Amino acid sequence: MKNNLRIFKKYGILVLDDDGLVRRLKRIPNRKTGETFKQWKKRIFGEDVEGLMVYAPYEPSPNTRMSTLAKEGGSTYLIRVLKNYRLMAEGEAEEALEEAREKLNEKFNTVPMELLEEIFEENKKKLETPVVDFLKRYIERGERNVSTREILSGLIKTYNKAVSEYRKAYSEYKRYEDLYRGLLRDQNKSR
Repeated sequence: MKNNLRIFKKYGILVLDDDGLVRRLKRIPNRKTGETFKQWKKRIFGEDVEGLMVYAPYEPSPNTRMSTLAKEGGSTYLIRVLKNYRLMAEGEAEEALEEAREKLNEKFNTVPMELLEEIFEENKKKLETPVVDFLKRYIERGERNVSTREILSGLIKTYNKAVSEYRKAYSEYKRYEDLYRGLLRDQNKSR
């Protein structure tokens, strides 16, 4: 249907064919002065093209019967074109909507690499070595964006591991502290 619209814009006529000739056109050639419909058909579609319908607005003579206008006016063709145009517009709208969804998805589900690099540079002197290594893994990939889910998941797992290690170390510390205090008590008793 896009080609029909392009032909309409370039030539001022609506064209419809049942064989899909219009749809298969790669490009729409420019107008030629004085060209007949037959010459145009041959130049655009090739030899022996039949079944090409055209709707071209014109002012009928005053004595033309309405029934004749209905037959010649191509009202069924025009209705078909308008339905196809509506379907095309809906298809294009759906395509645009899908593209917008993808852009929004990328925007809200990723962190721009520039931002990650900026944060890293601003804070790297204050960061512990494992955190620097963690962030460098993402930065060194060289991707345009980093998955928000991926980086948050990595941060949570790393934080969880650090907390777990801290708790183990603290538990060990407490155990040794208790042992030490016990030894001190025993030493004080023996004096």
